[in-house]
Amino acid sequence: MTTPIAKLKHYYESFDQMSFDCLDQIYAEDVVFVDPLHRIKGLETLKAYFKESCSNVTYCRFIFTEEITSERSTCLKWRMEYSHSAIKNNARLELVGTSIVQFSEGKVTSHEDFYDMGSMLYEHIPLLGGAIRMIKSRMIKAA
Repeated sequence: MTTPIAKLKHYYESFDQMSFDCLDQIYAEDVVFVDPLHRIKGLETLKAYFKESCSNVTYCRFIFTEEITSERSTCLKWRMEYSHSAIKNNARLELVGTSIVQFSEGKVTSHEDFYDMGSMLYEHIPLLGGAIRMIKSRMIKAA
């Protein structure tokens, strides 16, 4: 039997295929999904969120680098490779993050992502990106 985490990892390893119909095989009907920008409740709302947020994504896949699992939850460390038509001329970018996933009865009931929004988006915006990188550099030097 395939575990809920195995299903989730398989799905995100080829996320650029952007098939949202199979999400009901992974996530529970009342799933709670949280990322740095959103808190979403319900499978249909999650499908709509993925469809909208991925509309200009031209490439996306996750490489899982570490997994810690207990009886009903898993912590996944990952690296996302992605390209977005509105960011850096569709260049291939990387983002490192972690997900805490809870599951019950073979489906994911809670999925919370942690990552640096600056690294994902803000640093790639002209002018704003330069200012953020300068601030980070100064903070590193001051530490």
